[in-house]
Amino acid sequence: MAILPGSWAIIIANVLTPLAVLVFSSGFFPYKPLVSGLARFEDGSNSTTVPKAFDKVIFMVIDALRSDFVYSNDSGFFFTQSLIRSGAALPFTAYAGSPTVTMPRLKAITTGSIPSFLDVILNIAESDTSSTLIYQDTWLAQLKARGEHLVMYGDDTWLKLFPGMFERADGTTSFFVSDFSEVDNNVTRHIPNELLRNDWSAFIMHYLGLDHIGHKTGPHSPYMVTKHYEMDTIVNNIYTSMEQEEHLQSTLFVLCGDHGMNDAGNHGGSSVGETSPALLFISPKFQALKSSRQSPTDSHSDFQYYRTVEQTDITPTLAGLLGFPIPLNSLGVFVPELLGMWKLNDLYPELESALFRFLKLAQRVMSSAASDYNLSNLLLGLFITFLVVLLSFPTTYTLLSNSGHAGTFYALSILCYGAMMFASSYVEEEQQFWNWAFTAWAFYLHVKTYYLDQLIPSIKEYSIGNRTSQLLQTLSRFAGDKEAEIEIICNTNHQEFVTSVNQLLRIREGTVSLTSEILDLNQSIQASTEKLAEQKRALVESRSHRQNIDETFRAIQDCLEVLRLANQVHDLLAKKNHYAALRALEELQNVHLKGVTQYKIADMIQRSVPTSQKAIAEAVMSDLNTWLYRIREMSQYLGEIALYHTDLRKTRQKGRAEKSPYLGQFKLNSAIELVSDESEEYDLLQNEELQVDFTPLFECLHIHRSLGHMDRFRIEYANTRRRQKELLIPTSITLIDEDGASLHNLLEEMAGFAIVERSTMKRVDELWDSMCQMAVILISKALHEVDNAESLLKIKNLIALFMQTMNTWDFHVGVFDDFLLTLFKKYAELLEKRFSDDFQEIVSTDDYMPMPIQTIEEFDKVLNVSWYNPEKPREEQAFPCVLPFSQMYPLCCIDIRNFLNQFYFFANDDFSHSSVIDETLRDALDELLSSKVCDTLVERLSSQYLGQIVQILINLEHFELACRELEQLLAAARSQNVSGDVVTLNATDKFKSNKKAAEKRIFEVVNSKIDDLIETAEYDWMASVPPAEPSNYMQTLTRFLSNIMNSTLLGLPTEIKELIYFDALSHAANMILALPLSAEVKKINPNGVLALAKDVEYLYQFVDSLGVPILRENLDELQQTVQLMQADNTDEFYDISTRNKKYGRVDAIHGPILLEKIIRTVQSPVKTDKFTTLSSRFGKKS
Repeated sequence: MAILPGSWAIIIANVLTPLAVLVFSSGFFPYKPLVSGLARFEDGSNSTTVPKAFDKVIFMVIDALRSDFVYSNDSGFFFTQSLIRSGAALPFTAYAGSPTVTMPRLKAITTGSIPSFLDVILNIAESDTSSTLIYQDTWLAQLKARGEHLVMYGDDTWLKLFPGMFERADGTTSFFVSDFSEVDNNVTRHIPNELLRNDWSAFIMHYLGLDHIGHKTGPHSPYMVTKHYEMDTIVNNIYTSMEQEEHLQSTLFVLCGDHGMNDAGNHGGSSVGETSPALLFISPKFQALKSSRQSPTDSHSDFQYYRTVEQTDITPTLAGLLGFPIPLNSLGVFVPELLGMWKLNDLYPELESALFRFLKLAQRVMSSAASDYNLSNLLLGLFITFLVVLLSFPTTYTLLSNSGHAGTFYALSILCYGAMMFASSYVEEEQQFWNWAFTAWAFYLHVKTYYLDQLIPSIKEYSIGNRTSQLLQTLSRFAGDKEAEIEIICNTNHQEFVTSVNQLLRIREGTVSLTSEILDLNQSIQASTEKLAEQKRALVESRSHRQNIDETFRAIQDCLEVLRLANQVHDLLAKKNHYAALRALEELQNVHLKGVTQYKIADMIQRSVPTSQKAIAEAVMSDLNTWLYRIREMSQYLGEIALYHTDLRKTRQKGRAEKSPYLGQFKLNSAIELVSDESEEYDLLQNEELQVDFTPLFECLHIHRSLGHMDRFRIEYANTRRRQKELLIPTSITLIDEDGASLHNLLEEMAGFAIVERSTMKRVDELWDSMCQMAVILISKALHEVDNAESLLKIKNLIALFMQTMNTWDFHVGVFDDFLLTLFKKYAELLEKRFSDDFQEIVSTDDYMPMPIQTIEEFDKVLNVSWYNPEKPREEQAFPCVLPFSQMYPLCCIDIRNFLNQFYFFANDDFSHSSVIDETLRDALDELLSSKVCDTLVERLSSQYLGQIVQILINLEHFELACRELEQLLAAARSQNVSGDVVTLNATDKFKSNKKAAEKRIFEVVNSKIDDLIETAEYDWMASVPPAEPSNYMQTLTRFLSNIMNSTLLGLPTEIKELIYFDALSHAANMILALPLSAEVKKINPNGVLALAKDVEYLYQFVDSLGVPILRENLDELQQTVQLMQADNTDEFYDISTRNKKYGRVDAIHGPILLEKIIRTVQSPVKTDKFTTLSSRFGKKS
């Protein structure tokens, strides 16, 4: 069959159509080059990296979260808005470029690059795997590369984009748009467990419920705000966990939407609602940036709230905050508001601003390049398409013209579909278009089929083979046959037709006669009607008069009711029934006056209503002032009852703690204490002793609220109570009156006043704080009167009782808590002064003798108060006995214990500054022991009485032991508050160091006595006869040493006694050796040497009798020197080997000197002057 020219045009058009599509697609879907691999920090360039600000990230995506859903006044994100106000959340509007569907937006969020329109198709294909980002550089891939774990719950698009990326995951499909709840519950159910786990670095959630609500019912649906609340609760739970869980302390919380939605709830296009999702960076750390903002804000038609950033900026911002390299394909810019997380002082503000502008400009240029379309291919594709339209237009027009209704429908479909291409959200509009188009076409086919079922087969039969003329002849023959059938039917029924016509004529005649009868009847009725009308007119007139009378009667009744109510208002006001008067006035104004507004009386009464309202308000205020005066008078009694019952609660709590020590750790007003004392609950305001009736106040409140004068009433009431507060606080008080009545009255009146305020107006913080400050100032001014620690302790206990009472009523007592520190300082000063005098008197009046004990009872008393460990057990102790220390030591120990107890009396459970007491007590005790005990004992070391000095040394020894015991005692006392703390007293080292001074003083006294004894030595170095016995001075010296060893030094430790003896003997030996070495001694004969040797031997025997071998070493030099002086062969001394054996301790200088003085002959006795020896002692020459 030959091909017509029109067919050639159709063939060419069909060939060009796919070519046009390919050319246009190559321009519309350009190739986007991507950099492969993962970004890394350059080696050796540590200066370009900064420490990460966060260790973890919680990334919460709420699908279609438009910015106004979070930031506007219509939002249900109340907690999130509170985070914005506190500065813990930094809000932005993130621009999401088209296409605004989930997959391309997730690509932009994770890679920082610009997605393509091809992703719209891939987003719809649920089974698609070609759009994976597993091989691209994303912030998820960076975290994975660091060996960290990621978890994800929500939209399964993440699982298609990042297969195998997540340690744990639970995906939900996004195409069941009728599901508003379960799709989100499947995400929320995982949150509690994940927040408790510490094995992930990124926790991703993607909620779809809000997007589904938008698709089904639009952004203004009643379901939308409920979903806001649900999402805000999840934000609240996550933020609370970030504050409480230790492993979440360094966690960044990102809340964002992948796109927005238009007013129809759809998305995919580029309208302002679709491209404006919310973005928030949340963390408690952001509060340090001090960047709080107002939230919520007024609605914006352009949805641009706060500052607008690019959605691609999320990627570099996460990279900086989490410390990994920015992905290679990212075009985003770090959000500058978060630079405050690091202290960067390198850039000037101008340079930083310029750099930011450059980055944003570069971002725009690179973004446009990333989505650069091939315009030449686009234009060529459009040109080919236009050519296809021209080629196919004639044939298409002919077909449509001949197609009738079907062609018209097809043409309209093409035009509508073409117009729909300009819709903002193409995906939803296209679906809706084809839905309605298909429905309309099906309806058209249904209607058309009923009429053409018989005609179509015939037309089809004759149209084959061009038999149109035969078809027309057949149709004409069909029409003629139908006309013949009609004529036969008419001829068959002719007789019946004639009969029917006759019957109709007879009926017509009867109708005419009936008509004349009806006319007559009508005239009769008209006459009757006229009479009836006249009667009706008269009746109407009579009814009108009666109605006027009735209306007048009702008006009078209404006016009388108005007057009755007006009088009732005044009667009720006179009876002080104010609320009933106000209700009657409201009923009069709102009900009864509206029925008589047309009468003058209504206007008169309406003008009097404000005056009546004012009279009611003034009357109720007058009653209130009277009530306030009575309350003012009973405030002190109310406060007294409150303090009394708080004291009873303390007593009951103490009793419960004694029965069950576990309850002792709970303070007054704690939950456990309140539950334990629940059976003893006492109503302060309604009890047998006192009943406070708040009716006047509540009536006044209700009346002013009804009148709309609530603000004015609050001001007047606050001013009245403020004046009463000023009257309550006196100009001065005294703290030294009997039973502290002045302070009692002040605190009781304050307590009663505040309790009444708390029971009525609830918010009384400002008034209460002012009252507390004034009271503290008054007490502080009177504090100088108190010079007694016991009185000050009573004042403190009263204030503490007052604080606990007010804590019961939820009042802040921080001012009094701070004032207790001032009281404590004063208390410590008074205690220190009193005990300082006591210590001074004890030390100065001591007899410095060992303490005698007569009975075991006395012994036990001393042990109970002193830090002393006796050498013998108590059972083996014999009485009477003597303790090593003097009586000052146990007396000081008693005072020390009393001093500690007095201090800790202040530190009971109602004093919260126990650490201050610990430090002050340590310093005060240190000062007393150092200055009043130790220094006084050291001053008495100047005594020449050896026994007293020895006793001081013994006392110092025991005081050092007591200080060490006190250190442990103080550490144990403070261990409840400061674990592991070590207490050190300076007095410990001071006592220890002054023991050395006492020992040195003993050495000095003993050596001085030895010097005095040796000075009495009278050696006759040229004696003519040998001595018969040791010298007198030597015998006196040994007796002195024996006495101090067995009596004076008896109480000293053995090592100290031996040290004193060692030093004394060494000093004695040196002094004896110095006698023959004296320059006055010129010669020494054998008898003189013998006398010296006898004394040395006597001293040596005395040392042996002591039983301390080490003491003999002190006499070795003296003994060997005497042996040298008695030696027959003195030359041995000059032989070094012999000298080292026999005379090794002899001084190499002293030996020769003495040998030169030795003579071997003895002169005969001659008569000498009896003063010769004496003169020689004093250096006189004969």
